[in-house]
Amino acid sequence: MATYFVFSDEAGQYGSKRTPGAQSYFVRSATYFNSAYWRDIRTKLDQIKNDTCLRQSIELKWSYIWSLRKHERDGKNIDPKKPYYLFKDVTVPTLLDYVKAVLTLLKNYTDSGVILTVTLNEHTSRFPEEQIYKWHLQDLVQRIEMQMQSQDNLAIIFFDEGHKPTEKFLREHYSTLYTTGDFIKEYRHIKDSLCFEVSRHSFGIQMADYIAGIFNGFLMGYNESKSLFTECVMPLVRRSSTTGQILGYGVMEIPTDETNRRILEQKFSESYLSGQPDDIDDMPF
Repeated sequence: MATYFVFSDEAGQYGSKRTPGAQSYFVRSATYFNSAYWRDIRTKLDQIKNDTCLRQSIELKWSYIWSLRKHERDGKNIDPKKPYYLFKDVTVPTLLDYVKAVLTLLKNYTDSGVILTVTLNEHTSRFPEEQIYKWHLQDLVQRIEMQMQSQDNLAIIFFDEGHKPTEKFLREHYSTLYTTGDFIKEYRHIKDSLCFEVSRHSFGIQMADYIAGIFNGFLMGYNESKSLFTECVMPLVRRSSTTGQILGYGVMEIPTDETNRRILEQKFSESYLSGQPDDIDDMPF
């Protein structure tokens, strides 16, 4: 039996009431790999940072790159109080190359993978926020349990530390799933407690942040996101072992819905993957 680390983060925001400028998608990502690889990945990531001339102690979030590009486009100075101010002297292409190198590294490790859950807000407005969070968590742990079952492995799941009431809610719902089950009667291949980590201290959470942000941008058709998702994330997404199908195995719409599934099928079609990205000025990623 092997132990796997699973790191999860989110992007976008769910809103049961649609308002002008509201997010189009709410995404949760999870990336997993054998814990035996942890030290080697940590060492190689440190080297990637050194090669990119980034300080080891500074966390680069995906959203920072968009903010830096926006300042660059608008010709505005960056407020020193902004968290991304520390990257003001690093070019956006350099930061994108760093993210690409990080995700490319993950592809080199056997049995590493990615699971994604997504709510399409435009077509999902009748459910309370807590219910959406429950379903994202439930679909995620179901797929992790099924992934671990094949070789009788164990997974330890880490979420990004955040809003304390939400954190408490997720802990409790995870415990309920673990102790009472759902269509999976017993969860025997995941640890009995959901763990939370500070993202700036965890390269696994940082990876999950990049994947969630890239997937969110991919769904919206943004240039860099489509390129990075197709090249670096897509090969890692969990698939059916018999058919190679992604939807329902590595990518799940929340809640399950035929209309939303058809929309995602179009997003994963050859024409969308190979087509020209949308020319959208206000969100280049």
